[in-house]
Amino acid sequence: MELGEIIRRYREDHGYSLRKFAEISGVSNSYLSMLETGRQPSSGRPVVPTLTKLNQIAAAMNMRVDDLIAVMDDTPVSLQDPIAPAAAFSLSDLEKQIIIRFRSLPDGEKNMILRSLGLEEKRAGGSYAQNAV
Repeated sequence: MELGEIIRRYREDHGYSLRKFAEISGVSNSYLSMLETGRQPSSGRPVVPTLTKLNQIAAAMNMRVDDLIAVMDDTPVSLQDPIAPAAAFSLSDLEKQIIIRFRSLPDGEKNMILRSLGLEEKRAGGSYAQNAV
């Protein structure tokens, strides 16, 4: 059985909408929709889920990931998590200390430091972006 069909049947059997199953699994409803259709809407290419995503989906269905994989028909699975290269990024001890100290500062002091570095706070998300000057 295809992964998308497994997910859809589980949702229907349990009365879950795509949005509700997304909440339960921690996987976005847009990604679940792609898994259910088996295609990426922008390119039409097949969706290849990562082992991490399959683990989240399996846990939401109260099953082990290897049991889920066992019932999937030849669905390719990526062992490369797209976040892996970022996770391999390392910081020096000094950089770690700077981050820890920065996080403990009040917002006003954080903004002062960011301005002095040529950075500014994005108002919408509260994250920081390079100043476009």
